[in-house]
Amino acid sequence: MKTQNILSFILFSIIMLWGNISLAATSKPTVTITVAQSPIVYGGTGTISWSSTNATSCTASGGWTGAKPTSGTYITPSLTKSTTYSISCTGNGGSKSASVTESVKSASISPPIVNLSASITAAPYQGSATLTWTTLNTSSVATPCTASGGWSGAKAASGSVTLASLSNTATYTLTCTGQGGSTSSSVIITVAPPPPPVLTLTANSTSIAYGATALLTWSATNATSCLASGGWTGSEAVSGTYATPALTTATAYTLTCTGASGTVAQTVNIIVAAPPAPTVTLTASPASVAAGATSVLTWSSTNTTSCLASGSWAGAQALSGTYTTLALNSSTTYTLTCTGLDNVTTIAQSASVTVNPSSSPTLTFSANPASIAMGSTAAL
Repeated sequence: MKTQNILSFILFSIIMLWGNISLAATSKPTVTITVAQSPIVYGGTGTISWSSTNATSCTASGGWTGAKPTSGTYITPSLTKSTTYSISCTGNGGSKSASVTESVKSASISPPIVNLSASITAAPYQGSATLTWTTLNTSSVATPCTASGGWSGAKAASGSVTLASLSNTATYTLTCTGQGGSTSSSVIITVAPPPPPVLTLTANSTSIAYGATALLTWSATNATSCLASGGWTGSEAVSGTYATPALTTATAYTLTCTGASGTVAQTVNIIVAAPPAPTVTLTASPASVAAGATSVLTWSSTNTTSCLASGSWAGAQALSGTYTTLALNSSTTYTLTCTGLDNVTTIAQSASVTVNPSSSPTLTFSANPASIAMGSTAAL
């Protein structure tokens, strides 16, 4: 009897254990699905979360599709209408489905959404950048947006614009209007400081002959204006050439150019050779005259600035010319002194005119006839 009871107990335990295993193996799946926030703004995104039990796989339908894990989260795309998201999870005990609806506010009460971006936010000086924007929930007019800050004017609901020759850091703001109000978006583009100005100033020759000229050539970059000083003055272009006047002394030419990042100056020195020595010639023609006659003086000079007569004539004279003397009764010397190009050096030349002495006078006196009678005549 005792043995029979033991066998009955063992059989009962086996039956109960088998029943529990079968029950577990055939439990139906459960699934829950929720949204993080509802409703969301027009054009916004939602977050879907789900979990399940007794499931080995899940499949999405409705606003999403495809196989899904048995639990997870999902970020919706931009929504403009309420959308239902369904999920069906399957296990040994069958399938279970659940759904959730992400509600979307009406566009008429949602504020505009403005997305503004720049191709680069750090630009080189005088570089360029492109602004691109898109919007949602704006009014239906052609230009529902207004630019301000580094740019201006009415803008369409979407578009792009290239900003060229950037010189300053600026904030670019776009404000768009819709039935739900106004929304602004901004982007800052930082512009590097301008490079300093660079200048080259040269002369075709820095050592020239006395009285010659030189040709200056210059070119400046990153500069907006240039000013000459020294041997020249006044405003000059940022590049060009300049022919000096005839130079008689060493001369320095300075050019100072200014740009957004400062100034730069260059100087070129022109060395001038000493002037050539002055020369002068003076002649008298004829050099010998009879008493009471005249002579003509002729002279010429080179590398001179002035001439001065002395001796038997006086006063300033031209650098070349002729002069007729007065009637001469005695030998006379004429001197001409000329000053060189440096106004210091002088050179003198003299010419003499000799007056020949006159002969003593003679008289021949005779009578014809030489002997006559008293009372007769004779011719003398």
